Amino acid sequence: MDRVYIVVRKDLPVGLQMAQACHAARAWGGTPPHDENLVVLHAENEDHLRGILERLHLADVSARCFQEPDLGYQLTAIATDSWAKKYLRNLPLAR
Repeated sequence: MDRVYIVVRKDLPVGLQMAQACHAARAWGGTPPHDENLVVLHAENEDHLRGILERLHLADVSARCFQEPDLGYQLTAIATDSWAKKYLRNLPLAR
């Protein structure tokens, strides 16, 4: 079963986290197949999220990022696919 991973910043208010996760999912694009799961994970802050994004790019793993205009274009969330699993396995589920 394929997964789309969304990594959102834990240091944002919960409502904003949800909105940013949705923006990242939209940035990923497409219509997911019915057998695809969405997994939302937490990064501690923007620096942590940038580090994750950099590791994914160095590993040639596709990822899309979302930068929130209302927060001065800070990086708030990223979306990636099942190829990223080994780079994300230590991140906690968003709660």
